[in-house]
Amino acid sequence: MDTGLIIVGILRLVGPLLILKRPVLGMLLSQFIFDSFDVIIWDYTGSIALNNYTFFDKIFDTYQLLLMAIVVFRWPDKFPRKAALSIFTFRLFGFILYEITKKRILFFLFPNLFGLYYLGYYLVRRLKKKAWYTNPKYLPFILALIFILKFPQEYVLHFAEIPTWTIIKQFLGLRN
Repeated sequence: MDTGLIIVGILRLVGPLLILKRPVLGMLLSQFIFDSFDVIIWDYTGSIALNNYTFFDKIFDTYQLLLMAIVVFRWPDKFPRKAALSIFTFRLFGFILYEITKKRILFFLFPNLFGLYYLGYYLVRRLKKKAWYTNPKYLPFILALIFILKFPQEYVLHFAEIPTWTIIKQFLGLRN
């Protein structure tokens, strides 16, 4: 096993455990630090050429989402909890289909709306606008908004399959 895989494995397995204790901070660190920097670590250590990045990344992503789903079971509000778990199941189904077919388009067709829904729930509770999540009539609007926010990322990563780390390196003038 190579150094990059060990470092990324530790970060992506241990880091998200914070979600269980601090749901928002754990999610933000997992999503925007641990998940974002794994490709950089792999590239720096030369691991990216040795391993199937997509396989490991999606396994770690699913693990993170599973920890978030465990937290969702503790939500006091029944409707947002059921909606969140349905959105999680939708993404999990897409992941399973991907593992069977290896067609990246499935991540585009089954986008990860769960993370933003999860974060949104905590945001509206903090803003004292809990009715936005507890009233089922708002769900289509919430999902449409989340999809609009998530669509560009899903398109770039999973439909166009643009290697974003390569683009970032070129933009910053770093060597390939």
